[in-house]
Amino acid sequence: TIRVSVSKLDALMAQFGELLGARIRAEQRLAEVRELQSFADEWSKEWLASRNHFSRLIRNGQDNSPLTGNGHSKDLTTLVDFATKNQERLRFLGTQSNIICRQLSNDTMRLSLIIDELQEEIKRVRMLPLATVTPTFGRMVRDLAREQDKQIDLTVMGGETELDKRVLEEIKDPLIHLLRNAVDHGIESIVERTATGKPAEGRITLSASQQGNNVIISVSDDGGGLDLQAIQATAIRKG
Repeated sequence: TIRVSVSKLDALMAQFGELLGARIRAEQRLAEVRELQSFADEWSKEWLASRNHFSRLIRNGQDNSPLTGNGHSKDLTTLVDFATKNQERLRFLGTQSNIICRQLSNDTMRLSLIIDELQEEIKRVRMLPLATVTPTFGRMVRDLAREQDKQIDLTVMGGETELDKRVLEEIKDPLIHLLRNAVDHGIESIVERTATGKPAEGRITLSASQQGNNVIISVSDDGGGLDLQAIQATAIRKG
């Protein structure tokens, strides 16, 4: 078993957050390239719509080619050459924008898949079984019971249930508090238990189970429960 500190996992999550930011920026660049692609498509459509006019202009220019004295033929030839080159450049722009958009879309999709896989792997690394924090609970319960002349057995169920490592560390102390309460206030003394026909040894159960997206953890005992009259008397006494 390899143990990874929470601080290192948090640092990894911070880097993962930066990676998510990079994906968002890549998606924004893809949207900008698609806008450029759309612009090139519209430009191409406008050119196709005016191509007949361009062809007619060429024919008229050829018919009037003898009019070289006034310079119209030379100007027209220059304009036609420019328009012809622009047609080729427009076709090249459309082709390249389509290629770049397709490649960037594939790269962005691949990046998203890698990020999703990494996120699942980080979650898996952060998950630890409940049994990670329970080994010392049994001895603690026995020691507390011995101090109070009680016999108590602790049973842990669902120890394989996994929780986020930080959550697991944060609930350890509350679980200890619940177990101490069960020993101190839940389980009766041996005399009281035998007098009511119960086994001399009391039982405390710590259980965990996965229910949908939630982990349910409970602490129960077979003791007499809270002394409601004593609680009420204490509350009245304290006002």
